[in-house]
Amino acid sequence: MTILVLVADGAYAKLYTTRSQTGELDLWEEYAHPASRLKNTELTTDGPGIGQDSIGQGRHSMGHESEAQQLEAQQFAVEIAAKLHSSIADDIHKIYIIAPPRFLGRLRGAISPQVRKRVAAEIDHDLVRHSAADIRGHLPHYL
Repeated sequence: MTILVLVADGAYAKLYTTRSQTGELDLWEEYAHPASRLKNTELTTDGPGIGQDSIGQGRHSMGHESEAQQLEAQQFAVEIAAKLHSSIADDIHKIYIIAPPRFLGRLRGAISPQVRKRVAAEIDHDLVRHSAADIRGHLPHYL
């Protein structure tokens, strides 16, 4: 019996495993999606323009400031969901997912019904840069 713990944000993910309900987490794989960290002007072919507001007192950026980054984060969620799906055949008994709320929602929408059946808990925290011991501390004592 293997327990899988996914810790992710919109640009980085770590998969940990443990074979014990009270065991430590062992890093299994890491994934990066560098495009999610790019500036908006680097993600779009046309940089945003600069305009003035309607009363002429301030400048603001126009364009697809968050759309490109949202699309990249969604693509990463789909990639991670596919990895989870391919992993369930590898004796994965339970899956715990830890991610910030926005990315957690993207993952929920991307995971397959087969993976959904094995998800034991979802934790809405940004812990991807934390140590395995700290991550374990956010999980139930008995996995």
